[in-house]
Amino acid sequence: MSFRLRLVFLSALSVMIAVLLTAYIISSQTRKLFFQSIDRELEGRAMGLRDRPPGAPGPEMSPDRRPPNRGPDPFGRPVELTANGMPEAAGETPYDLEALKLARPEGPVFTTVTIDDTDVRVVTVMRREPGQGAGYIQVGHNMADFKRLGETQSRILILLVPATILAAGIAGWLLADRALKPVQQIARTAERVTHSDLGARLNVSGQDELAQLATSFNEMLGRLSISFEEREKLVQDLQLSLEQQRQFVADASHELRTPLARLMLTTSSALQGESDSTELRKALEIADQAGTSMSKLVDQLLTLARAEAPTAGELPSSSLHSAIHEALDTVQATPGAPIEASFSDDISVLGDVHDLSRVVINLLTNARRYTSEDGCIKLLQDSSGEWARVVVADNGCGISPEHLEKLGQRFYRVDASRARKEGGTGLGLAICRAILNRVGGRLEIQSELGTGTRVSIFVPVDKNFSENPVSK
Repeated sequence: MSFRLRLVFLSALSVMIAVLLTAYIISSQTRKLFFQSIDRELEGRAMGLRDRPPGAPGPEMSPDRRPPNRGPDPFGRPVELTANGMPEAAGETPYDLEALKLARPEGPVFTTVTIDDTDVRVVTVMRREPGQGAGYIQVGHNMADFKRLGETQSRILILLVPATILAAGIAGWLLADRALKPVQQIARTAERVTHSDLGARLNVSGQDELAQLATSFNEMLGRLSISFEEREKLVQDLQLSLEQQRQFVADASHELRTPLARLMLTTSSALQGESDSTELRKALEIADQAGTSMSKLVDQLLTLARAEAPTAGELPSSSLHSAIHEALDTVQATPGAPIEASFSDDISVLGDVHDLSRVVINLLTNARRYTSEDGCIKLLQDSSGEWARVVVADNGCGISPEHLEKLGQRFYRVDASRARKEGGTGLGLAICRAILNRVGGRLEIQSELGTGTRVSIFVPVDKNFSENPVSK
């Protein structure tokens, strides 16, 4: 049985029970009131006969108490009985002899008997006459009216119950259809929902339970949509990471192949024939350069892998001046364009001092590589709010706009042949970005071809020491 039919059945059953219970209450109350009315009338007549003076006529049923158009009640005439239950008047018959055993002087006794297939309500009272024994008075009342009333109620109930059940069933069906319409809408919406289409939503109207259900359903779809979007993004990130990893391995293999080929070619040539000391020394110098190049590349690869590894625990705090001075000492020890440095007050930033120093070293090295010796490189350090900034600007050859977005990718070179000749591997800016991403910083590059390049790095200030910066 469907939920709709169960709902209609339960509503019809509830209405039927309510109708039957109401009919029972009405019938029982009608019976009670009817009997109370008859008993009061019978008691009044019987007590009037018992208390009348000797020889006075007894009261008769008033015309307004008789059933309409039916004449006098044949059982309404009182019967006076002796102490042994015999009628005092000839031709009369007691209504209920068993009631004489229950009669008491304190009050009347009411019983219902069947006489000639007719129900009769009887009242029995005890009397005592001066100088005589006890006697009884019985007065009856025909219950035909009550029987007709009960039959009428039964006929009405027989007609009313099926009609009420039918009406309740129709009303229940209509209400169920109206009540289940939002549920059907939810079902249709749920059928349209797939992992690739979670945009379906229900129209919410009102503030009842069904509106709350529709709201909860929409919120669930929203959460699922966010969850699927996050999953799709995670899958895309994983695919991108795998692709980058494959590209990284391929690029690293390609970068290592060149110095390895030089090394093998040089050593093979030196071993094939009799070479003098000058040729052997030249071969060893070439082998040494290839080994140095491979050592530098491997060192940068390890640095990049360490910078991209997840952080464990809290980040260390470092003096920004210490990192910059360490970088300046390293770069200025080699020939190249002069560097002009300008500092503001020292401040503590998040990150390892040697990692931050490597970022500055890479930026200064790149600036010197593409700036002539008579050029100028400026280094500026300042801070504002939650960020500390270090700027490295040069007046070198500059970078074309099509290369700016790709700077920072692994092994990407603006001029591959020139960079390889001068020892560049295309990992410097990638290492800078990885170190800055690790501490929550960022790197920005601005350049104009033929004018120069300006690189800015932003490092988050350590909030625990922001009010007490490190002294210079």
